[in-house]
Amino acid sequence: LDRLVNHLKNEVNQKIFAQIVDRLNPEQIQNLHNLFDSNSSVERSPYHDLKKLPHRPSRNHLNDLIAHLTWLETLGEIAPLLQSLTRSKIKHFTAEAKALTASEMKDIKLPKRLTLLLCLIYSAQVQTRDYLVEMFLKQMKKISIRATEELQSIKEKQQITTEKLVLLLTDILQVFNGDSETDDLAKQVTPSSLEQLQTI
Repeated sequence: LDRLVNHLKNEVNQKIFAQIVDRLNPEQIQNLHNLFDSNSSVERSPYHDLKKLPHRPSRNHLNDLIAHLTWLETLGEIAPLLQSLTRSKIKHFTAEAKALTASEMKDIKLPKRLTLLLCLIYSAQVQTRDYLVEMFLKQMKKISIRATEELQSIKEKQQITTEKLVLLLTDILQVFNGDSETDDLAKQVTPSSLEQLQTI
């Protein structure tokens, strides 16, 4: 029974691989093959970079994430090529691709090799975009918190200013209304207090 299940599963997968490869033109196939070629300057293939995403989102890693996504997008829009695959299939093929080295991938038959590679690229694009959105939301939350704190600080300062203004105006009104303490209050309304009023 296990052998039969595996046989049927293999047949289904082979059909999937063939369908996906049929959607690729020769130029796309060549570009995908180039991802397995080692870069002499860093002694590793672009395929290696596909398997290792940048660090999780933070302000310090913003430039790395943007650069990585820019490179991934040069590989083309992968989603239409994988439209016949379920999310679970893409996840499974991505995990399989991550477990293999570039040389091991080269030993796999072309249809499966390209399908695994496309799933890996697609997953990397999605995850990198998710990281950028997550980082953006975190930064916006920090900005909102700082803005709220600054607004509260301004309100507190304004409240103090308003209280000073009310007290000063009350004193002046008492002076001009001929309060019983007019003489004492009149002495308090000095040029400096009037200057303070203008400042407020």
